[in-house]
Amino acid sequence: LIGALVALPAISLADPLAPELEGLPGFLLILGFIFGTFLRNSRGGRELLDSLMTGLINFWRQVRHTLVMGLVRWVIDLFDALMHSVEQGLHRVDEAVSHHRGEGQGVMTVKAIIDPLWTLFSDFIRFYATVLVEPQINPIKHFPVVTVSHKLMLPFLPALTTSLLALLDPVLPQFISLPLVTVTILLLPGLFGFLVWELQANWKLYRANHPDAIQPARFGSAGETLYTLLRRGFHSGALPKAFARLRAVIAQENDQQRNLPQALRQAEAQLNGILESVRTFVVREWSFALMDRSQEAGHPVAATIARLEAATASLTVQIALTLPDQPEPVEPLWLEVRFALVDNALSGDITLTGPVERFGDLAWLEEETARFLKRAAAGSR
Repeated sequence: LIGALVALPAISLADPLAPELEGLPGFLLILGFIFGTFLRNSRGGRELLDSLMTGLINFWRQVRHTLVMGLVRWVIDLFDALMHSVEQGLHRVDEAVSHHRGEGQGVMTVKAIIDPLWTLFSDFIRFYATVLVEPQINPIKHFPVVTVSHKLMLPFLPALTTSLLALLDPVLPQFISLPLVTVTILLLPGLFGFLVWELQANWKLYRANHPDAIQPARFGSAGETLYTLLRRGFHSGALPKAFARLRAVIAQENDQQRNLPQALRQAEAQLNGILESVRTFVVREWSFALMDRSQEAGHPVAATIARLEAATASLTVQIALTLPDQPEPVEPLWLEVRFALVDNALSGDITLTGPVERFGDLAWLEEETARFLKRAAAGSR
């Protein structure tokens, strides 16, 4: 096959250039077969073929990813800029016809008359430019949706034209309604391109906000998960690093036999900031959910964080569940969760103590606690 690829161009040129030489095509074919066999069975030939194939594949990847995708991105940016220019132009006219301080009575009267008319006209322009015109002239949106919709709508165009003319005849004169209906019918397939493009973008946004798998909950100024908060790394491990900094300051005070209040305050502030972000995370992801679910289940409770303790690679959170509006004080239900990093994996232990029977069916508590643990442990190994 390789020899044939090499010999076929030479054979196609042999007959026109040297018709008097008989057997030249066969000779070239045999020569190409020998050359291809040499390439396939020699080390240098295989290296040459590998280099050639690698170069062709890299060239195609560059064309596909750089040239083609760059051209697509350029077209998208171009039409985004054009639509932005249309919006800017409409906004400038809106500013011009709006009322401003210090204007005379006559100007205000004229603007009061023009402003409603311009609002209708600007909405008309915005609708046609965004929904009908731009999908027609934008090749990214035009192919293949608008092209197919043109063909599907072709049998219905006469009926649509007649219906629109009958609808506009009582309102507009014919010299306005006829061009308007003609342009609208010609641009109407762009509506399908607009709908497909918008629905596709909305679907991507919906899927991004409703993933199939549980996503790790992020919190704090660095957007860390609970796993990355506890696991020391180059871009993670804020909690062990904060404890290490605090221990370093205390060790420095002991070595120098003097107080370092500024360094100590900074280390404590860093640790307290992390604990405050954890507290916010627990309230947002767990406490509010427990109160909402308990109210739905008919056993409303108040959930407050009673204790939050941290160590180098562990966190302990204790939540007090109380029954509000009780004639007599009821002992709270203590729900404690301890997160720890064990063998580079995040583990969670749950402890429930207190008068469980006073709180009724606790299925809602189990469900919300399980969801919280999954959100907290998602992303860990």
